[in-house]
Amino acid sequence: MSGKSKAPYIIVAALFFMFVSLMALWLLSRYVFPVNVETQFMQTYQKVDKNYDSIVKNQELFFASYAAEIITNHHSPEQIEISHIRGGIQRLDHAFTLGNNRFAVTLSDQSGLTVEDANITAQVSRMGASDFEVTLALVYNKPERRYETPIFVIENESRYKITAAINTTSGKSAYLEKIVYAK
Repeated sequence: MSGKSKAPYIIVAALFFMFVSLMALWLLSRYVFPVNVETQFMQTYQKVDKNYDSIVKNQELFFASYAAEIITNHHSPEQIEISHIRGGIQRLDHAFTLGNNRFAVTLSDQSGLTVEDANITAQVSRMGASDFEVTLALVYNKPERRYETPIFVIENESRYKITAAINTTSGKSAYLEKIVYAK
């Protein structure tokens, strides 16, 4: 046996293994693992954190010029009382039924005239679960004077959160949200 130690080779191999492992985790985090999206503003948490003040200011400017509302279950506006996780009773619109559903967004300027050229995207997600999330582009329905979603399917009785991102041609934008119930 020679008098040379194997310790330097073991240290170099361990450092190389650690480097390769860290690079693999970094690549996985960028390309495989999902990016967490902040549901109120339909953007990543990083974008919301970076631009929160301008998002709030844009919301204020939008609502100074426009009125918007999420319309659900237009023909049956009943409410359902469900027990809330923190205790007490929560009253929610019975907005969706199990099966095919849709909803609409009304948008008008402060004089009451309907705005027909906005870009509205909505997201419906099941609260407290990650098994249902659908993104919908709303289309303007001229006879009804509102923006409507295509039909989407609800399979579970639960609370759902509707978030709508509105962008007008004047450059103003806002986010609406409504928590509803499907039964």
